Amino acid sequence: MAALRDSPIGLGSKRQRFAWWPVASYAAPKPFTSHKGWYWLRPVVETSTMSVGRIAYANDNSALRPLSHRTIVAASLVGLATAFAALASAIHPLVISLR
Repeated sequence: MAALRDSPIGLGSKRQRFAWWPVASYAAPKPFTSHKGWYWLRPVVETSTMSVGRIAYANDNSALRPLSHRTIVAASLVGLATAFAALASAIHPLVISLR
């Protein structure tokens, strides 16, 4: 199985998918790449690479505006706070009934 993962078959192939989780966006000025931001909750085109796996190049997703790191952290914290509140409200009646 490791031989299939390490083989260069499929390198550079592109696929379009919906970014349910944040996907890093990279600009590709030759010969270096630089981090531009994040794509989240939008359809993105990802390219297969050998070192990272699948990344989204800004050139392939020019119609999308990348989000900043601060925006992704804030949205993740809001999601975690919402999940904590839902869990606390579900457990609260059980704790009250134990008294």
